[in-house]
Amino acid sequence: KTQTSNTKVTELKLNIFGSGAFVVMFIRMIEIRSTFLAVEIDGHGRVMIKDASSVLAYSNRTLKFTNSSAWTSLNFLITEKQISLKSGETPIIKYQSRSPLIFYFFTFSVSQDTVTWSANCEPPDITAK
Repeated sequence: KTQTSNTKVTELKLNIFGSGAFVVMFIRMIEIRSTFLAVEIDGHGRVMIKDASSVLAYSNRTLKFTNSSAWTSLNFLITEKQISLKSGETPIIKYQSRSPLIFYFFTFSVSQDTVTWSANCEPPDITAK
């Protein structure tokens, strides 16, 4: 007899174009002690997952996430207690939480240079000549 899992996976697919550093912030309800979980990606490929008070996970991989000539696909997979990030099929970082990860919306901000993005859709053809 096989047992099936009822784990619900939410996926956010971001398409990134340009160069620079950016932050994807997942927002919880205001009543929850730590109201956000931020995924920060610097211009050198280092990734941090943090909340308001501490760094929860860190990856020092030097993968280039932004590209000024092609779109890069980033996939955030979120379950009840885990968030993970992949670039294409390459795993980048994973964080296992002790409390439920229930997010209501996300924000995207650029902290350095210029980045164009789209979420959960095909990116526009901005490279056509």
